[in-house]
Amino acid sequence: MSNYKTQISRIKSKLGQAKKTDNKLEVFGADSHKYKLNPVINPKELDEFESLHKVRLPEDFRLFLMELGNGGAGPYYGIYPLKKQYAPSKTGLDCVYHPEMTDEEWNELYELDDLEIDGQLSEWDEKTCRGNLSLGTQGCTYDMSLVVAGENKGRVYYEIEDEKPFFVFESNFLDWYERWLDEIIAGYDTTWFGYRMGGDENSLIKAYNLSQFNENKIEALKGVSRFKTISNETIDFLINIINTEDNEVGREALLLLTQFSYEKSISLLSKKLSSNSEKDILCATQSIHWYAKKHVNDWVDKLRIALKNVNEDEVFTFIGYVFANSSYDYGKDIIPFISHESAKIRSTAAYILGQLQNKSDYIEQFKELLQDNDTHVLLNTIQALDEVNTSELIPYYENILNNFKSNDNYLHTNIRHRAKDMDMKIVCKNSDYKIIPKLAKSFIKRLIGLK
Repeated sequence: MSNYKTQISRIKSKLGQAKKTDNKLEVFGADSHKYKLNPVINPKELDEFESLHKVRLPEDFRLFLMELGNGGAGPYYGIYPLKKQYAPSKTGLDCVYHPEMTDEEWNELYELDDLEIDGQLSEWDEKTCRGNLSLGTQGCTYDMSLVVAGENKGRVYYEIEDEKPFFVFESNFLDWYERWLDEIIAGYDTTWFGYRMGGDENSLIKAYNLSQFNENKIEALKGVSRFKTISNETIDFLINIINTEDNEVGREALLLLTQFSYEKSISLLSKKLSSNSEKDILCATQSIHWYAKKHVNDWVDKLRIALKNVNEDEVFTFIGYVFANSSYDYGKDIIPFISHESAKIRSTAAYILGQLQNKSDYIEQFKELLQDNDTHVLLNTIQALDEVNTSELIPYYENILNNFKSNDNYLHTNIRHRAKDMDMKIVCKNSDYKIIPKLAKSFIKRLIGLK
């Protein structure tokens, strides 16, 4: 308890430092809470809450509520006040989530997520709405929760719709909260706060060296990405990993090296692009796309060569991203992929061609794609043809409309957009769709009237 008291005092001081550091409220969510905490909770009100829900909140969180504030400033959009917390009647039962939860466990549990029937809790709610308390939101379907009952009491985890819960690295609420303040004060990137391992360069390198498993090594490396700059010693450390680890660990190190020292990554990126491994090619291409956008033209020739050995959609997609940011007309390099056996590849090829400034030069290729039998390929192709207003495509659009009578895949909606761009409209007569000029009917009527 005394340690928590000392930590509470530190946090109070650091909250002021964080506000001073981020005086323009540029940290994600800061403009909503403005580094202000709500008034503290009355101990009697806290006791009533715990009695009602048959739970004793973690001691550090209780102190936070009673001595710092009942919600307010915190990671992302801040911490909820206790009265606004989602607290189901089964708060006192053990939380079923845990840090080591496997994908199999999660999938088995997730299968219970049935619709609510007659106002009753589904089996999913019965099994999962227990032992946890909602702390706040990260926006969209990302939420933060606190385990308040069970073996992992006190741990913070993130809930992402349809995905396995992610437990943060800290063992209790106050450590997690204080780390948030430390990273703001240090100027780290807190965009995805909590998803990466905390600590400075030395502690992360130590964690890497002590790790026996590649998964843990990768987590330590990912923690480095939060920094604005890194030391020459850490750069040398990354280069050594790349040269000795021909696996996911080495590839993670290459991403970091490109992020922090592009010049020193050039020869290593070149080597990866010349590899027979699509994982290596993907890593190099992602590195260039994410961290070397200013230099994409320097990589076009090597990417063209690497593209000849690509069969994975993700690799193909990222090469397309790099091409799209270059000044190179890459259309001819994409043409072979519009007839690829993989529908995903063909669909991506349509998207990449659609990024070209001179995509009108590839009408014949778009015509071929518009005759594909996969709806995703068709949808991507129709969308890629935005601003390509040529009547040559009308028969192909009409063919799609008549082969796919429903709008389940939004094909009709998107063709309607293309027709509108050409000042035309879709009409249906005897279940047969046609695309005609908007003035066609009124013009015919006028002719009939003249007669």
